[in-house]
Amino acid sequence: MTTSVLVTGGHTGIGGQCTRYLVEAGRHVVVASRDLERARHELGPLAERVELRPLDLAALASVRDFADLLIATADDRPPLDAVVCNAGVQIVGQPERSADGFELTYAVNHLGHYLLVRRLLPALAAPARIVMLGSGTHDPAQKTGIAPPIYRGGRALADIDAATLDKEGALRTGHRAYSTSKLCNIMFAYGLAERLRAEGSSTTVNAYDPGLVPGTGLARQYGAAARFLFGR
Repeated sequence: MTTSVLVTGGHTGIGGQCTRYLVEAGRHVVVASRDLERARHELGPLAERVELRPLDLAALASVRDFADLLIATADDRPPLDAVVCNAGVQIVGQPERSADGFELTYAVNHLGHYLLVRRLLPALAAPARIVMLGSGTHDPAQKTGIAPPIYRGGRALADIDAATLDKEGALRTGHRAYSTSKLCNIMFAYGLAERLRAEGSSTTVNAYDPGLVPGTGLARQYGAAARFLFGR
């Protein structure tokens, strides 16, 4: 039986390749993107073979509305049995805030995905799978060159104060926000997996590190030389 897969940011970079593979494998793919026009452009002819839906992970109201609508229209597509939490940002200029006041990298990479998964979890068709896009930057032992994470409870760098910014500069502070968001992804994946096992659920949770992948868009705020090196 054909099933559906939700891919956040499934129009470009790693997410775009994931979407192409799933479509070729015969899956129904729901591509969630903040900018549907850009998504159609990036996907090209493939856009006609997927279900495009608007989602702004930086706005919790958008996440709730997206999940609720997906559940309400469940009969319009094959059963949803997988969620790929792929979308992400890396803010290395002046810190930016989400619509809800959180540091933007943390809001998009972790908080929006956390709410999305928790909202959709009861509606997933068994046996379901949840996949989190992680990063080796969450582990200081991997020596990635990115500032290691700082975790201060659930909010985790949601507030970057002026002293931190003045001391480290925007680039290093942005790197630290990114690595912290990825640590939160890993902690969420482990915590949810343990809870689901304890409940006897057949849903599995995986987190993976794709390594350094050029051309994903994460370097779009870097200087010209870095954008060229990383394929923007």
